[in-house]
Amino acid sequence: MAHSNQPQSSLSILRKPKVCERIACSPSSLHNKISPKSKYFDSTFPKPIRLGANSVGWIEGEIDAWLQSRERVNGTSEPAITQEDKASIQMSESSPKHRPIMVEVRKQRPLQVSCHR
Repeated sequence: MAHSNQPQSSLSILRKPKVCERIACSPSSLHNKISPKSKYFDSTFPKPIRLGANSVGWIEGEIDAWLQSRERVNGTSEPAITQEDKASIQMSESSPKHRPIMVEVRKQRPLQVSCHR
């Protein structure tokens, strides 16, 4: 058995739940970061790698480097707050439990419907 003189490097792959946990975002926010069609697309976020027909992962070192770059951008060690995060914070702080929703029905005038959560 021949041994190679090259050093062995370990490559850690993070799946979607671990990436979401690491960067503190929801799965839908992660999807928005990597989808070029989303208004929340982040071209600096690491690209996922295909692991199989229906699975992707991210290289752990690339996620760590992205997090460090976000800290440098903000000039702080605090996690970056995105516009999406700010919007959801403002909505949750300012919206009552039962807010009216406008629904349009076949070119008639909009109806006001109450949504109970």
